[in-house]
Amino acid sequence: MVDMRLAAGDQAGALAAHEESLTIRRKLAAAEPDDAGWQRSLSVSLDTVGDMRLAAGDRRGALWAYEESLAIARKLAAADVGDTARQHDVRVSLIKMADVWLEMGDQAGARSTYEESLAIGRKLAAADPGNADWRREFSVGLERVGDVRLAAGDRPLHSPLTRRASRSGASSPPPMQAMPAGSPTLR
Repeated sequence: MVDMRLAAGDQAGALAAHEESLTIRRKLAAAEPDDAGWQRSLSVSLDTVGDMRLAAGDRRGALWAYEESLAIARKLAAADVGDTARQHDVRVSLIKMADVWLEMGDQAGARSTYEESLAIGRKLAAADPGNADWRREFSVGLERVGDVRLAAGDRPLHSPLTRRASRSGASSPPPMQAMPAGSPTLR
């Protein structure tokens, strides 16, 4: 029903349906407060409502939903620190919140929240180096933190290339060498 409403362009109807679903999930989670499945379901529902509110331009409403989702995700993650899926849920909620902070113009809030999500991403990637999804998400997290830092005017004084160049006495990194004519190009 929600997908049909969205397909028909009825964003308000879709949001109302998601909020009705959220009300039901709240009752189920309240009736079984120790059931991690119901608690996670409530957290996911809150993220969805947050997404819908954000799409409708209600940033404060989205942030409220994401904050509540994050509180639940943190509680579940703390109850089982070895469960990477629960750690990932915390990371997802943090990213959603940081995105809203950024849209609202709060660079500092976005930066600290992205950095917290990045710390979780780093742990997930390190815990399972063979997991390409964790590594990809970690690299995206690095880009987000870097973008926010650059937007805030945080310019690195020395990149790895400039540090090597300054140790060798050069004033800047060596220039890129042109590829010889006829060399294959990367695409």
